[in-house]
Amino acid sequence: MTDDNQPTPNSDPQSANPRPVALDLHHLATPFATVRLSTPPHDAVVLTRRGQSIDVLLDTGVTRTVQATTSATAIEDAGRQIELLRGAASVLSSQAEQYRQASQRAAGEHVDKLEAIRRYAIGKHRDGEVCRNGLDAFLAEFDMESYQPRKRVTFTITGSYEVDAGDARNPEYDGRQSLTVDASAADGYIDGSLDVDNISIDEVEDVDED
Repeated sequence: MTDDNQPTPNSDPQSANPRPVALDLHHLATPFATVRLSTPPHDAVVLTRRGQSIDVLLDTGVTRTVQATTSATAIEDAGRQIELLRGAASVLSSQAEQYRQASQRAAGEHVDKLEAIRRYAIGKHRDGEVCRNGLDAFLAEFDMESYQPRKRVTFTITGSYEVDAGDARNPEYDGRQSLTVDASAADGYIDGSLDVDNISIDEVEDVDED
């Protein structure tokens, strides 16, 4: 007769909740697997594998590279898994933003440096040390904006015209609205560069018939 309180030969008091088996990390290293490392003794999220090295994000928020042979156990507690993955998402998002800002700064510094080099080359051309063909070739070689010097023409226009007094209700107003300047026929004119500050009618006077 068997005592019901005695364990059977194949029973294990802890078999319902067996302890996770420690393995080399490379056996567990799928992306975003949650593991407990033996060295360093931290819970971590697996990021990526590079040859015999594995990048992990420790529960302290620090990214660490460990050997693929590092002893580790899989974390099976769902609550702990979620906690680690949420923490990893927050850290990785913050790192991505830092990298983005650093990339923007580096790109801006690169643009500024290229512009400084371009100004330096143009300055040498203006000083007569570099010919125009040489400057153009240099700028084209490094895909920089070509050098296009301009001249500004400042003008004054004076004159007069006559209108029929019987038809002109407000010749001063009509004059301001009607007078225009057209520089498009000038050699080398750059579209959109015309700037007329003011058109004024100086005087409206009566003119006797001849």
